[in-house]
Amino acid sequence: MIRAIVVDDEMLAMEFMKRKLNELGGVEVVAAYTDSKKVLKEMHYLDFDVAFLDIDMGGVNGIDLAEHLINYNKDIQIVFATAYQEYAIKAFELNSIDYLLKPIRKERLVRTVERLQKNNIHQNLKRKEAATLSVTSLGELLVTFSGDLIKWKTAKVKELFAYLLTYHESYVDRDILIEHLWPGSDYHKAKIYLHTSISYLRQLLKGFGYEEVIMYQNNKYKLKLGRFIWDLHLFDSVEKIQQITSKHEIEKIKNIQDAYNGDYLQNEGYDWAKEKAECIRSEYIRLLEMLYDYYSVHNENKNCINILNRLLKYNPYSETYIRQLMIAYIELGDRVEAINLYQDFKNKLDENLGILPDKLTISLYVSILN
Repeated sequence: MIRAIVVDDEMLAMEFMKRKLNELGGVEVVAAYTDSKKVLKEMHYLDFDVAFLDIDMGGVNGIDLAEHLINYNKDIQIVFATAYQEYAIKAFELNSIDYLLKPIRKERLVRTVERLQKNNIHQNLKRKEAATLSVTSLGELLVTFSGDLIKWKTAKVKELFAYLLTYHESYVDRDILIEHLWPGSDYHKAKIYLHTSISYLRQLLKGFGYEEVIMYQNNKYKLKLGRFIWDLHLFDSVEKIQQITSKHEIEKIKNIQDAYNGDYLQNEGYDWAKEKAECIRSEYIRLLEMLYDYYSVHNENKNCINILNRLLKYNPYSETYIRQLMIAYIELGDRVEAINLYQDFKNKLDENLGILPDKLTISLYVSILN
C-alpha cells in the first residue's frame, strides 16, 4: 500500500483528489491539507511515500513545498496536479514522478498510481525508515537505530547527546555545557572531558550514517540530525489547537497520551532538563484538559474519568479535577464511587496538608448525599 498526502489550497480540489485516490485502491491517503505551511510543521512525524501537490497555492507554493519535502527525505516522490501547463518544466527539474493537468481524468490518475507501484516506493521507503535514528525521551532516554538500542561509550556521552538534543538545531555555549555536565570540575579538565565526549559522540553518530551533524563555531556547539524520529515531534502538530473540533485532532492528542510515559528525561536525573520537562508537562496537561472538555460536552463520561485520573497524577490536590470526577461518576450512576472519591480526597488533604476541602467541593458532596 502506497501512503500518500494530498495538498491543495482549494478544499473541493483536495477532497476530489483524496476521494479518487482512495477509490482506486493501492493508495492510502494518510493526511490531506489546504494549508501548505501546516505540512512543513507535521512532516516530521507523518509516514508517507508520495505527495500529491497543487502548484499555485498561497503561502508556500507547491514547487517550494516539494523542495522542502525532498530536502527532508530524498525518497519522497512528488506528483504535481495543476491547471497550468507552464509549470511543467520546473516540476520535472525537481524530479517529480508525474505531472497531472486539471481537470484530472481517472484513467490518467490510474497510470500515475501504476507508475508509483512499479517504482516499489513503499518498500524502498520502509527500508530507509528501518535505518533511521529513533529517539524516545518521555520518561527514559532510549535511542535506537534499525531497531537496535544504541550503546553509549560513557554516561556523559549519553548526557551530552541528551543536552544537545534538548536544544536541537540551536547553538549551545561551550561553557554552559561544561557548567551543566561537569559542575564543580576544574575548568581546563572539564574542557578536555567535553572535547573527548564530543569526539566519541561524533564517531558514534557517524557509524549510523549521521556525519557532520555536530557543528562548532564561536565556542558553541549545535546538533542538527536532519531525518530522525523523536517522540517530542508529536507535539508539533497540536501546539496551535485551542479547542478540539475534529476526530483527527483527538487522534493526535491520543498519540501523545500513549507516548507520554513520564516527564521529559524524567528517569535520567538530569537537573538541567527540568525546565524543559515542566514546559512539556504543561503542554501535555493543556491537551488533556482540552480532551476532557470535548468528552464532557459529548457526555462521554467513561472517557472523562480516564482523562481526569491522568490529570490527578500531575495535580493530586486539584479540587477542580476532583469535582469534575465526582460529577462524571454521578452521570454514570455510580454514586458510591463519587462518595468514596470525596472521602479519600478529604483524608488525603487532612493527612498531608492539614486542611479541609473547599466550600464548593463540600457543597457538591452534600448534594450527592442528599
